[in-house]
Amino acid sequence: MDKYEQLLQTLVTEISGIKNELGGIKSEISNIKEDISDLKSGQQRLEGNQQRLEVNQQKLEENQQKFQTDMNEVKSDIKELKAIVSDLEPKNANRHLEIEQDLTEIKNNLKKLEVVTGLNCVDITYLKSVK
Repeated sequence: MDKYEQLLQTLVTEISGIKNELGGIKSEISNIKEDISDLKSGQQRLEGNQQRLEVNQQKLEENQQKFQTDMNEVKSDIKELKAIVSDLEPKNANRHLEIEQDLTEIKNNLKKLEVVTGLNCVDITYLKSVK
């Protein structure tokens, strides 16, 4: 019976070792499952962040389009203003010349008025002396 007892003892020892190894394997599998769960939850967070980034990118593109439209309107307004200024410059130059001519005419008329007033004063003095 010693042989059988030794054989049984060896089998018990080996089975005990196998149980220990299985316990370690179970522990490793549990760790792997936790890691997989963490990876899945990380992936879900990444997908959520990606969706938010895509929404924000869409908003940026819309704002960029609005900005481009506004910029085109500003450019158009600038062109219109330049055209108006170009039209006004010759008109203002003509008005300036007209005003200068009118002022010269007014000055000449004032000079004539001064001469006439002076002559009137002479006539008034003469008339007073005749009385």
